[in-house]
Amino acid sequence: VYTAAASVTGMTTTVTPSTLSLAPGQSASFTVTMAPAASTPKFTWQYGSLTWNDGAGHNVRSPIQVALGQSISAPSDLSATTVSGSRMFTISTGFAGHASANKGMRDVTMGPATTLTPNSNVDAAAVCKATGPTANVAVYNFTVPAGAIVARFALRQADVSGATDDNDVAVVLPSGAVAASEGGTSHETVELLNPAAGNYKVCVASYAAASGSSTHQLSSWIVSPGDTAGGAFNVAMPSTVYSGGTSTVGAVWSGLSAGHRYIGGIQYLDASSAVAAATALSIDTTPGTPLDMPTPIANDKASVTKK
Repeated sequence: VYTAAASVTGMTTTVTPSTLSLAPGQSASFTVTMAPAASTPKFTWQYGSLTWNDGAGHNVRSPIQVALGQSISAPSDLSATTVSGSRMFTISTGFAGHASANKGMRDVTMGPATTLTPNSNVDAAAVCKATGPTANVAVYNFTVPAGAIVARFALRQADVSGATDDNDVAVVLPSGAVAASEGGTSHETVELLNPAAGNYKVCVASYAAASGSSTHQLSSWIVSPGDTAGGAFNVAMPSTVYSGGTSTVGAVWSGLSAGHRYIGGIQYLDASSAVAAATALSIDTTPGTPLDMPTPIANDKASVTKK
């Protein structure tokens, strides 16, 4: 007679049946069920083991590794360029029942024109977390409400004074963590799906410029359920989903204006109406807007190693 003992960090672990009576050479089946605690983080491996003991010195041990995933998996980003249109895409579900979605759409908000002095020794992420604005770093403060679908902060080369200027973007989250976009141009984006509510500190750092200064305008979108942007935005969800299955979702929009940059947010809810995932749909109806520049200036990050 073997008795089970199982333990996994962050999980309530149950073995059914908890005892097995076996004759020599006999086998039997059992089920291990793990339920996460409310504080167990997603996408982080938890470790433990299951041990069968017969009370006579015989132990059979099986290591257990488990990561708490999300009940819905969906594309994080989609894009389009038309004032009216639709996108069909696939989601995966880890439960059976009814899935629903929140939706919202926002047009871009442009920040003021701000001029900075370039400094290739400035680390945007480090400076943003440690200090306020400087001659090289501009600071913007945003409040993200509870339940928001998308928070996106971005620069475009088209919104920077120099065609080859390099500016970087860093965002300090309410938790103190920093997300940064520090590429070789001024085409930078930091996007957060299902962001935590709170205050966000967004920094733009001037890394290099063809002249002695660089002027930029920061683009931002904070999309919450129910937000509208002057047009119609709808999401068609499947009536029933299945554990381990896939389903098709449709996003449909109309009545948008040319020359605008919209973000549509889709927030997926599981059978208990808990938020499970999100998708950001970028709709840029501005024709011919330049993005990344092919040739950065000589003192850009192409020749600099940053740690």
